Amino acid sequence: MPEYPNQLRNRPLDAAVPRISIEAPKVSGLGGDKEKAQEEVVVGIGVLAGSTIMMLTVAWAGSVICGRCDLTGPKGEAVDNKLTMGWSLTQTGVTTDDDTRIGAGVMMLTILPYIVVQIPLMDHHKKEGPIAALAGLIFAWLGLVFYSIYQVANPILQKKKIQQARLDLVHHEFVRDIAVFAKTFGGLLHPDGKSNLEAIEKLFEKADTDGNGSLNGSEVRALLVGLAPDITDFNADERAGHIFQAMDVDSDKHITKAEFIPSLAQFLEKKRKADRESALQHMHRPEFWAAEAERQRLVYSELVEMVNEEEEETEEEGKKMTPAQVYFWAVFYMLIGAGLAAVFADPVVSSISGFSKSSGIPAFFVAFVVTPLGSNSSELVSSLIFAMKKKKRCMSLTLSQVYGAISMNNTLCLGIFLTVVYVRGLTWEFSSESVIILLAILIMGSLGYSRRTFQLWVVFPVLLLYPFTLLIVYVCDTYLGWK
Repeated sequence: MPEYPNQLRNRPLDAAVPRISIEAPKVSGLGGDKEKAQEEVVVGIGVLAGSTIMMLTVAWAGSVICGRCDLTGPKGEAVDNKLTMGWSLTQTGVTTDDDTRIGAGVMMLTILPYIVVQIPLMDHHKKEGPIAALAGLIFAWLGLVFYSIYQVANPILQKKKIQQARLDLVHHEFVRDIAVFAKTFGGLLHPDGKSNLEAIEKLFEKADTDGNGSLNGSEVRALLVGLAPDITDFNADERAGHIFQAMDVDSDKHITKAEFIPSLAQFLEKKRKADRESALQHMHRPEFWAAEAERQRLVYSELVEMVNEEEEETEEEGKKMTPAQVYFWAVFYMLIGAGLAAVFADPVVSSISGFSKSSGIPAFFVAFVVTPLGSNSSELVSSLIFAMKKKKRCMSLTLSQVYGAISMNNTLCLGIFLTVVYVRGLTWEFSSESVIILLAILIMGSLGYSRRTFQLWVVFPVLLLYPFTLLIVYVCDTYLGWK
């Protein structure tokens, strides 16, 4: 049985389709009596809420525990495959990438359908009908469209991010090298932070070997080799090409003094505005640019390493497949999972309803606690196994999978429920459920968006969020009369 790449296997839609078959059974067929449909929506919302809370608490915290490493890297970040601190609550933890942080922010944006559908209930109504559901389903399906576009565009954006990182590295290395030359003329910047135009002009005159008042490609390359004799031919050609393209404003294959000086001064000014404190205190020193070039090299190397590791793992898992084969097997496994889930969905819902009636426990609480163990088991297990590889990239993909699963719950799954409520003329009476979903997503989304490194102690308040949300539902339904 062929394998397909991890990046596709962990896509939210793959796991969402089987889960939908359990969370939204039978009612999506619009058949049966209205009372029965309403009862099944209650069970489905319980599963949806339980799925959301479980992924954001148990799966998230479990992944951090399994993937923890020593936080001894730069800026206190986790070091891959290094765990000597054991269970230290402050010295161990995980670090993710910027894409994961953005995923947490996107997840928070997908709560809009919940807010929209709850607005009509703010005037002390306990429940609302199809009109409120109509507004919510529109936002849910629109959210799914935009989220799908984001998923498709993300690999493209990642490639552009790597290209930009490479350009930034070239520019920083160029300025690092000329900073040494400019030191003779007072440095690249004056003490007040303004560009030293005299030093930049001297640099241009040094590069203009034929004295014709402009630089061609060969002269730019010779300048780079002169400033950094140890540079390789490949790097010299690449760096010269990027620098020439950036400074040849009118694209006439020549860089005039009127183009060279403003281009370099503009780069320095942009850097000064980005970090005013460093600009005023350090930018006139060559050591500053050497450190900045090394920092940019680490950024670029990290991005390239992530791509290389992804390709290596794909090759290790099996024969490399074409994009058509990848999507074929992904859809095939997805349909099998959906089919199996659909076959067992009705018995599950009937069992939940029967157990609820016989025990006196509301169906929501049974669905909230029990059913997500089945509907989210594959995501939960795969998250923990992947996190145990103890690498920043693996942890980033693991938490991205969690955030992606919640985003699909908030768009596709919720959209199906709201569509059923609207078409069947049912009532939306899930204020307490909406509150705990919004609360959990805002707390965990803010946590994930605000930082990239998480110490081990964070898992304890995260795990406490699970019983806390159950308590909120109980209090709202029992004492506030929300249901």
